[in-house]
Amino acid sequence: MGISFHFLFCLLFIITLCLSDGFGSYIISIPLAVACFIILFFSINFTDLLKKALVKSTEFKWLLLFMSFAFIGSILNIFTGHISFFRFLISYIITYVFSFAIYYLLGLILPSIISSKKIIKIFIIPLFIILLFGCIEFILLSMHFYPFTYIHAFLTGKPAGYIILKMGYPRIESLFLEPSIYAWFLCCIIPLTYSVFVSKIKLFKNKFLNIVFAKSILPMALISIILTQSPINLIFGISILFFTVCAFSKMAIEQLFKIVLFTLGIIGLFIILLLNVDISESYLNRIAVTFSAITDFDKLIEVEASLATRIVSYVNMFIIYLHHPIFGTGCGSLTTEMYKQLPNSPLPLTWELLNLISQNKASNANPAIFFKIIVDTGTVGIICFSLFLYNILIKTNKKLLSYYANISYFILGIKYTFITFVILMFYNSDIATHYFWALFGVISGLYLKMILQEKSMRK
Repeated sequence: MGISFHFLFCLLFIITLCLSDGFGSYIISIPLAVACFIILFFSINFTDLLKKALVKSTEFKWLLLFMSFAFIGSILNIFTGHISFFRFLISYIITYVFSFAIYYLLGLILPSIISSKKIIKIFIIPLFIILLFGCIEFILLSMHFYPFTYIHAFLTGKPAGYIILKMGYPRIESLFLEPSIYAWFLCCIIPLTYSVFVSKIKLFKNKFLNIVFAKSILPMALISIILTQSPINLIFGISILFFTVCAFSKMAIEQLFKIVLFTLGIIGLFIILLLNVDISESYLNRIAVTFSAITDFDKLIEVEASLATRIVSYVNMFIIYLHHPIFGTGCGSLTTEMYKQLPNSPLPLTWELLNLISQNKASNANPAIFFKIIVDTGTVGIICFSLFLYNILIKTNKKLLSYYANISYFILGIKYTFITFVILMFYNSDIATHYFWALFGVISGLYLKMILQEKSMRK
């Protein structure tokens, strides 16, 4: 019975990582997360494992403190009239509990119930599916065949046949709400895909299948960043790739040259077969114009409205934080606070922000994870959250790598993905990145498993 429960959990968890992170739909993520926990409850000693995590895992303690202070701060703001109890409850449960904490906890538990090789499969298979889906999507859309758009219509509420065009060609979004979110996801997973690309880990018994997974996953990720047609994420992607190669290998320049050459070759093939577009008149031109407009904000609004919207949002969110520095304004208050603050913005508003204000949806203006947390929970909350992240990072040390030598490349991939994710927290707009929270939970889980095994051996 235990084996069947574990198999069912693994299958459901793979589906969860494929769907709920991409669409970010709470209708999908909450039932899947709850179902995973129900299966775990029947298959392991769940209470005992949580007790061990609470005693041995420092980052788990900081997570609980963060969740506690977010709750207390929000209750205080309810009494002062900043937010309603209903709005707080919905935001706290959906945003912080079901879209963040639960997925981290699932990742933490994972090493206690399955082998390290299966853990790699659980995270790499969804990644491969998402990347493959995006590449197939581009080919079909370029042929004016739109089968996936009807799936999007059902899951996202977009009109059937909806397609995003830029420079006359389709922008891919795979299983995500929009191309820019997918591009950000791709930037974050570059270190993880690189770790699979250079490692000799055998995920499957079939040799051909191993080669296909290992050698195609990184090129697909790099190509997909280009096909999202997001200039800022293209810059991020190139920078992250260089950082990753340098971090992994002493032969950084040689490795980087091989990867870039291979990727450019595939991109060239795509252009020859499917496109008739001058790259210099699209990406390079947009990037150059954006950089030239950095010192002139009014011009930046015209040439790169998305980036300008984020900058304006972050500045105003920081101003809101300065007015409520200790416990923040409480979970669920961002819409109201931004609606009040934006008319007094020290920077000119973009058309997107003006449109959101007119619809009373100001909080939808790309609130980066860092700024959302600092507004919601204040200084107390961001300190606890930062210490939670710091304690995950320090677990990826030489001791952990030597203990799990057979998957050391995968652990390094998670480590550098974690660093990338934390840096891009200042830019990305969605804390509900289920794939990453579950992935980082695995580090805590592996460390906890190592500590418990060492303790039992000493006995």
